[in-house]
Amino acid sequence: MVNARKGLLTIEILVKIFKIFIFYLIFLVWFLFLPPKIFAVTIAINSYPSLISEEPFEVEVFISGPNPGTNYLRIDLYKEGTTNYFGETFNGISWYGGSEGKNYFPITISSEGTASARLQGRVGSPTLNEYPGPGNFKLRVRRYTSSGNPASGDQQTPVNVQINVSVDTPTPILTPTNTPTPTPQPNTPPTPTSTPTPTKKPTSTPTPNLTLTPTLTPTSSKLPEEILGEAVSPPEEPTYSSAIIGETVEENQKTIKLLPKILIGLGILFLLVSGVFLLLPKIKEYSIKKNYQPAVKENEEIPKIG
Repeated sequence: MVNARKGLLTIEILVKIFKIFIFYLIFLVWFLFLPPKIFAVTIAINSYPSLISEEPFEVEVFISGPNPGTNYLRIDLYKEGTTNYFGETFNGISWYGGSEGKNYFPITISSEGTASARLQGRVGSPTLNEYPGPGNFKLRVRRYTSSGNPASGDQQTPVNVQINVSVDTPTPILTPTNTPTPTPQPNTPPTPTSTPTPTKKPTSTPTPNLTLTPTLTPTSSKLPEEILGEAVSPPEEPTYSSAIIGETVEENQKTIKLLPKILIGLGILFLLVSGVFLLLPKIKEYSIKKNYQPAVKENEEIPKIG
C-alpha cells in the first residue's frame, strides 16, 4: 500500500515538472526566435507648393511610427512611372542632393515615435533624363535611418506638382580636325642638252646628248607623338557603397545582441533541471514519512488477543 502511494506521488511530481519544462521551453522559443512586431512608418505631406519654379520651396511633413532617435529627410522629384529622382534639400547648412543619408535634413523622433518638420527644397541641376522639361511631376519625402541607410516600408502618398523650369539646350562643341599638310616635292631642273659643233670635215661625228638625272634624297618627316602613341590612364579604383557596409554592420550587431539572450535562457534552463534533481530525494523522503505514520496508528488500534 505504501509503495503504491509512493509510486503515484512520484509520477504526479514528474508530470508537474514535465509541464513546467514544456511551458518554459515554449516561452524561450517565442522570446528568442520569433521576430518582434514591426509597426509601419507613415509619412504625411501636409503642405507643399502646386507650382515649382527655379526658386526654393517649402514642404511640411509629419512622421509617425519610427523608433526614437535621429532620422534624416530628403525631397524627391520625379516623373510618374520612373525612378529618375532629382532635386536638392537644404540640410541647415548647405544644399545637398547626393546619396549619403546623413548629409540630409536631420530630425529627432520623440519617445512616442512621432516628429514633424519643415523642409526646403529646389530643383537643382538635373540631367535631361531626370528632367526633360516643364510639366507635371511627383513629389515625395524619403527617410534615412540613424545609420544613414534608406528606410524601407514607409507608407506615404506622393503629391502632384507642376514644375516650370526652362531647360538649357546644350550648344554643340565643334572639334577641330587635323588637316594633313602636303609634303613639298623638290623641283626637277631641266635636263641640259649639248649642241653639236660643226666642223669643216666632210663628215661630222655627232656628239651624244648628255642627260643629267638628278638624285632625289628622301627627307625624313617626324611624325607627331600624338599619332604614334596614346596616353594610357591608370585604372580607376573600385568604390564601395556605404549602404551595404552599414547593412552588414547592422546584421552583425543583431547577431551579437541575440547571443546574450540565448546564453541566459540556457543558464536558466540548466538551473531549473538541476533544482529538480536536487529536490527529488527530499520529496521521496517526505512522501515515505507521510505514508508511514498513518500505517502505525492503524496497527495501534488493533486489540491484542490473549
